[in-house]
Amino acid sequence: MSDRDLQDGCIDPKIKQRSCIAPGVNEKNGIGLSVAVGSRISVFDQPMATISTKLSIGSRFDWIHFAPHCHGTHIEGPAHINRLGEGTLSLVQRLPVWHRACLIREFEHPPAGVNAFLIKTGWQSGADWWPVLSPAWLSTLPSNCLLLVDAPSVDPQWDEGKLIRHGVWFGKGGMIVELCQFPSTIEYGREYWLLLNVAAFISDAIPCRPVLYPA
Repeated sequence: MSDRDLQDGCIDPKIKQRSCIAPGVNEKNGIGLSVAVGSRISVFDQPMATISTKLSIGSRFDWIHFAPHCHGTHIEGPAHINRLGEGTLSLVQRLPVWHRACLIREFEHPPAGVNAFLIKTGWQSGADWWPVLSPAWLSTLPSNCLLLVDAPSVDPQWDEGKLIRHGVWFGKGGMIVELCQFPSTIEYGREYWLLLNVAAFISDAIPCRPVLYPA
């Protein structure tokens, strides 16, 4: 096992084997959960992301102006609510390559061994209100796990800055992925493999492209 392999994330040092492909995964069966930056979505009363193209010496390059929290699927950690919290990229780099995921309903208990929980709130693009989860229920879920939601936030848009649900989840050592999309083909209670595909991006929130694979 080389240092380069570890840096590339293709070997999980905990299990000492290649983990680019989880056991039994067929890459052709991937289910994308991400909303792309530039896909004409914006939340929290912010303007749309803008993309401008420039030409230089026979090539083109794009300038993109966007906010990870407002314009696409993103992962966030404690630094989102605490300036002294550990940086999100640093936390992401310590995550396993693959997660065991399951779509569950609020107040349900996830199957044993699952460490990524998908929650449908029913939020519709353009709405400035969405259902929020019970902090008491969140506190009963296992620690050091991922929480993925289709809403712009696990907390209400206007809550006087309390961000109670963020605090509960980060306090359990977890990370949050917001602005996901969950196709109807995802089955409640069925277990999947989850690959996050997080960009190398220094921010309190980082764009990502989560993909599910039937386990």
